[in-house]
Amino acid sequence: MSNENILHEYRLFMPADFREEQAYLEHKEKSGWIFIGVKRYRYTFKKGEPKSVKYIRDYKEDDIFVDDYTEMYENAGFEFIFRTDDNYYFKKTGEYFPEELEEFSTYYDRAKYFGELHMKKMSDTFVIFLIALAVALGNTIAGTFAFSNIVDILISVFSLIAIFLSVAWLLLLFLKYRKIMDIKLTPEELQEKEEERLEEEREKEIRIEPYAGDVSSFGEFPDTNLSFEEILESKIK
Repeated sequence: MSNENILHEYRLFMPADFREEQAYLEHKEKSGWIFIGVKRYRYTFKKGEPKSVKYIRDYKEDDIFVDDYTEMYENAGFEFIFRTDDNYYFKKTGEYFPEELEEFSTYYDRAKYFGELHMKKMSDTFVIFLIALAVALGNTIAGTFAFSNIVDILISVFSLIAIFLSVAWLLLLFLKYRKIMDIKLTPEELQEKEEERLEEEREKEIRIEPYAGDVSSFGEFPDTNLSFEEILESKIK
């Protein structure tokens, strides 16, 4: 494949920009550039036939039942395109109905998750800001801003640059985060979400208890940490 059939573009889409990112990918494909993947804000496309499609950027926080997760999208008519970390990209050609995804990925769910990603990014950036500020203050207290040697100069310059960049990045993250901060659920929706959370917790608590011992046609089952199924299988063998 020649280079002229490959296009790279840099776009600074934050997690809160997932709707804008989806619209961007849809516009590129309508222009004849098909999305392949993204890494560090660098989007890669290949030349193809212009189409009107619907892109969805979704998430999955673990690697459990990934096949079942992607199959749900495929059953709704979506094609799996790309995955990076916990983010999954799907697209659908033809008519799209938002309710097709409601049972496993609502707009609220995605907005809430991407909002949490923003909070983590802001937290990490704030730690960098505190470290840079501590270094700058330490230099000031020690009097090293007199620039007595090249090492002092470099430390001072880099700490000031780190303070400036971290503050600017924090401001950008906050402004982006504000777009999804105001998402509110009705009392009924909140109750439904709470019931779903409690149900998930109950499912996680279900465990197969060790079999305490009994007598059957296979003989006596002594006390053990194995499950009943494991003991039965060993007896059959």
